[in-house]
Amino acid sequence: MTEYEIIMTIIAFIGVVGAVLSSILSSVLFSKNKEIYLIKKEAILQSLEFLDDYLSTIKWTNVEQESSCKVKEDLTFQARNCLNKLILTCKNQEIFETFMKILYPQCFNNINIVQEYERFKYVCRQELGKKKKIIWPNKDLIFIAKIK
Repeated sequence: MTEYEIIMTIIAFIGVVGAVLSSILSSVLFSKNKEIYLIKKEAILQSLEFLDDYLSTIKWTNVEQESSCKVKEDLTFQARNCLNKLILTCKNQEIFETFMKILYPQCFNNINIVQEYERFKYVCRQELGKKKKIIWPNKDLIFIAKIK
């Protein structure tokens, strides 16, 4: 084998090893990103379910509603749990801010909770890569208080 053939064999070998390592690394990163996405999705879904329970405890003006069976202490524990999961998994700061605005509207110039709930759903969809905003046929139907 000539010196030229040896060098070409080494270069080819390095190329193959590089391609294999690149493929393995790409697969590991994709798998990790998918796992993070699934954890984030679960955290967002859990926070939406929590907010539904929380909003069910509020007495709405002119709205007949089902009362929630959740106890306030249970909701406090769930709120902390949801916020922690959102903080650990989501990149968008607006998710945490909107979550807190819904829970403490009095600290934010008594904002409209239903509008913030709509905003929360939108920023959660953005966080999960769903860019299109949902157009609600009636803004009063964003939170379902009671189905007749």
